[in-house]
Amino acid sequence: MLLIFRLQTKTRLLKALEEKQGAPAPTSSPKTIHREGTESADLKQKAKEAPKSNLAYFESSDSLLATLSHELKTPLNGIMGIAQMLREENEDSEQLSELEGCANHMHSVLHTLTNLARIQNENEFLPQYREWVSLRDTIEQIREDVTFRASGRQIKIMTHHENVRTRLRGDSDHISTIIKSAVLASVEATPMTGLPKDKETLSINWQIQDSEVELTITNPLEILEDKREEYVNDILNIAHGKEHHRIEIEYLHLAVAKALLGFYKGSILSAKVPEGGVRTTMRFTMEHMLASPSAAKPVGGLRVQSGKSGIKTMRTLPEKLKVLVAEDDRASRNLLSMLLEKMGQDVTLVENGEEAVLELQKDPSFDVALLDVDMPVMDGIEATQAIRNGLAGDDVKDIPIIAVTAFNVISDRNRFKEAGMKYYLPKPVGLKELRATLLEIVQKKKEKQ
Repeated sequence: MLLIFRLQTKTRLLKALEEKQGAPAPTSSPKTIHREGTESADLKQKAKEAPKSNLAYFESSDSLLATLSHELKTPLNGIMGIAQMLREENEDSEQLSELEGCANHMHSVLHTLTNLARIQNENEFLPQYREWVSLRDTIEQIREDVTFRASGRQIKIMTHHENVRTRLRGDSDHISTIIKSAVLASVEATPMTGLPKDKETLSINWQIQDSEVELTITNPLEILEDKREEYVNDILNIAHGKEHHRIEIEYLHLAVAKALLGFYKGSILSAKVPEGGVRTTMRFTMEHMLASPSAAKPVGGLRVQSGKSGIKTMRTLPEKLKVLVAEDDRASRNLLSMLLEKMGQDVTLVENGEEAVLELQKDPSFDVALLDVDMPVMDGIEATQAIRNGLAGDDVKDIPIIAVTAFNVISDRNRFKEAGMKYYLPKPVGLKELRATLLEIVQKKKEKQ
């Protein structure tokens, strides 16, 4: 009887959404293609007419890898969340740092594999969500993300920014993935043996001339294999059915960067440096501008998270928010509840999007909703569409919604934003990122009062 009730409720909500929009309501999370000044329907029609001979592998592997990624990242979220909580009590624990580092590396490998499948599957019609992106903030976040992996190879990362006010007009997810993939490739191409006693510096520099962005990564410890370019191209042509040996992880990272650069008339080239090591140069075209010096946070939702978790992460927020959490996985649901309650928040838990909509109908006093994207009965995107169209009541139509998901493949963030999920927390959820998001919501709530 409960199952019948849930199905009837979802049908009723989706039917109401259809009547409100004047168009058939989605029965699943749709793929969307977004380019400024171009109709999505035209692109979709062209995609249908495009040759499919080289995409058969990726059409199946995209779904398979996304599912594998989701199923592995869900327990990873629990492991990393617990490790971060333990570090609140023992900040200098090397064992916990190792645990987080290993989990982060596993996450980056999964992300690279799923990204490569997505890029190849979408062909030239990869979705984009264009916004003004701070190149400085993007690179600094990448530096923090890669620091642990680099330290294991006696590498420290230094950055130099031509102008911290520079903003690029593009997809923040694409820009970050291009640069991070290239940096990870450089780190992974550094041998684990024969390392120097003192750390060497991997430098990241960039400059802009006209509309061309040039970014260089110089690593004195990197080894450039003679057939690197051939191996990378081999990965990109894997759909041709050739037999393959074990693929080195640095080539996978480079394949993602190279494939994605193609969307921006870009190129990537690695060359040996006379004094030792390798310099990788990327060039791509993108509109840019200088932001106002007073712009406090010019990036679309990006915040630089640095250093150890520290006790500041878990301290009580300046204001108690009433938080609705919709998450079908019990471990993830309980972990989010623990984190939020330790920050002094008032938490209500539900198990799917339908229950979230009904809870908001019953109680419109919630300040924010955290919705897992992949849930049974009604997923996070469907629930968001219902909320934004007033099906949970006019009082909560504009409630801040945070997408929480392990399906964080490249361009997925675009779908969430277009559905009305302004904020985005990929699994494994970082404590600092969660806190920073809630602080932003608190600040905006105060500004409205």
